[in-house]
Amino acid sequence: MNKPKSDHQFKSSWRWPESFESWVESLIDGFTVNVCAGLSPLGDVRIDLMSPPEIISSLSDAKNTSLSDARNVCSDLLEQQFVDHDVVKELYESSATTPPGLTSQIDTNGFLRADVFGGNRLPIGDDTADWVICDPPWKSLSTSSRRNLFGELTRITAPGGHILFNAWWVPTSDNTTLDQIRLRRDDERNGAGTPNISYASIHTVYPSPHTARYLSQTFTDREFTPEPESLKETIEAETAYRLEHIGGIDHTAYDIRSVGPDTSRRCPHCGSTKLLPATDNTKLDASGCERIYQCPSCEYPVPERELDAIAAGHIQQIRYEHGWSDIPPHELRGISPEDPAVEVVDRLEAEPGIGDGEGEAYLKSALGVELDTDQEFPSGSTEEVPG
Repeated sequence: MNKPKSDHQFKSSWRWPESFESWVESLIDGFTVNVCAGLSPLGDVRIDLMSPPEIISSLSDAKNTSLSDARNVCSDLLEQQFVDHDVVKELYESSATTPPGLTSQIDTNGFLRADVFGGNRLPIGDDTADWVICDPPWKSLSTSSRRNLFGELTRITAPGGHILFNAWWVPTSDNTTLDQIRLRRDDERNGAGTPNISYASIHTVYPSPHTARYLSQTFTDREFTPEPESLKETIEAETAYRLEHIGGIDHTAYDIRSVGPDTSRRCPHCGSTKLLPATDNTKLDASGCERIYQCPSCEYPVPERELDAIAAGHIQQIRYEHGWSDIPPHELRGISPEDPAVEVVDRLEAEPGIGDGEGEAYLKSALGVELDTDQEFPSGSTEEVPG
């Protein structure tokens, strides 16, 4: 790995002051990953551009960083058996990138050297950490580098876990809520003049963006960006939260479009849009791992492929194939959904699953006309599904 550019190298001030480090330590619980760890000893695993020995060697090039400063910030990294040996002095005064014979005298247990800004994946598995703490270099990081870094922090954090991020910007992600922002003033090391200011933001990671969006809209102590752009997104968020956190149904078991307010996806037998992820698929011998939805009105188990076909305007084809209609799909083409012939409407309303007065609504659905409301073409029909 090439030597990091100067703006990404460390100075003694990049180890948190004692009071702030103690506050962070009081928060973290469980398996913790420290990304851009610098010389902080916090975390079960520490990941950074440079190893601790390399960082110490670079401190002598930093402005206003004395040997005393280096000893102070590195004290927790010294192996106990070398406390009588001035390892920091030798590393500090060395001109070599990795001084020979000295690297083993600095605690690098749990340290991983990785390019955290190169657009690569961090060397940690998905959903691994209970806490992730990060204090990246604040200079010369492009928007894409910042976005990729926080995306990786989110990826390695287990659902329900937390990220503490300290910088002068506050990151956001679709799968996280922003729970707290602490304005940090470095008064301990900047007693005179304007102290360095940063934002320590705490985020919670959730398994789906819908849960994060719902919590952000219902609890005043959370913020979320971006905001829902429509009533449809708000309803989807509430639906996903209810299914996962009240119904215990994992978000991967369904497509939010099929259980949300999308009127283009509806039961082919009765037209209901109030579908639920099926918990009992014994009524349908579906192949593979296809997702199935249960219609609460007529109890027909709807496979996802049928919902996709319905959304594309092929509901009559599905009903015809199931034997619920004796009208071939091509016979409905060319009929005006606004002014259909009375005999066509009567013929439709005589078929299973379509109640009296619902023929025109069904015809619009069959012709791909989006209904304005959550309108079911039958009036609560529960007659038995043929076959």
